[in-house]
Amino acid sequence: MKIDTVFLCSPSKAVSEDAYVINEKQNIYGVFDGATPVTPFQNSKGQNGAYLASCCFQAYFTEEVRQEESLLESVAKANKKLLEMMKSHHISIHKKEELWSTCVALIKLEKEKIQFSQLGDSMIVMENKEGKVTVLTKDTVKGIGSRAKQKREMERLKGKEKYDEDFYHKNSLYSLRYNRTLANTPNGYSVANGKEEVRKYIQYGEIQRNEVSCLLLVSDGFFHPSESLETTYQHIRSGGLESYAYKLAKLESENNLYSDDKTGILLQF
Repeated sequence: MKIDTVFLCSPSKAVSEDAYVINEKQNIYGVFDGATPVTPFQNSKGQNGAYLASCCFQAYFTEEVRQEESLLESVAKANKKLLEMMKSHHISIHKKEELWSTCVALIKLEKEKIQFSQLGDSMIVMENKEGKVTVLTKDTVKGIGSRAKQKREMERLKGKEKYDEDFYHKNSLYSLRYNRTLANTPNGYSVANGKEEVRKYIQYGEIQRNEVSCLLLVSDGFFHPSESLETTYQHIRSGGLESYAYKLAKLESENNLYSDDKTGILLQF
């Protein structure tokens, strides 16, 4: 098996809020994308909740994960560790906008099968032995702005939403904070944020190992502005993971587009 990785920090950040794990002893590989905070918390080292959340998952799957655990159980345990870390920093865990959170894309290789687990918009793509490319996971963050707007409209009809839509349009921070209230809710989005309900929203599945020729795990920084994830995968397969990351970053820079952290793992069997 050949493994390629890329870890590219956004030009707008001092440090990447992504993290990844290559645990060859337990055959666990994963990408974690910390959600940029909507509150000003930093620890004594100047690290924010996004960085701490992704690193929390990285540490769990590097040092603490147990071989007998299913990947579903492991994600739930890492999420519990995140909760404990937030409590130790006196985070208001009953306010969703205060919570540290991270997206997750993980695989665990076994003799006959491969487990996969996902939260948010970190994604997993598979190519089978016949060359068919399949996106194994659902991007639950996609369209969250529209779903949030719909929910606010419903709340206004009930007299529960005090601000009009123009307020949210002009105050993007309030809009982002509102979005966080939809984490791990029906018609919201999934993310690891330490809360118990995360377990219900973890995407989990198994595939037969002998049917797989290649797996790609990426954070959403790899999303092309106009091309599908399947097309992105084909570019990566033909030109390489690192080369594609730098080409995409260059495209974003030349078109004045936001360039996010880019973290990826390509496994070729």
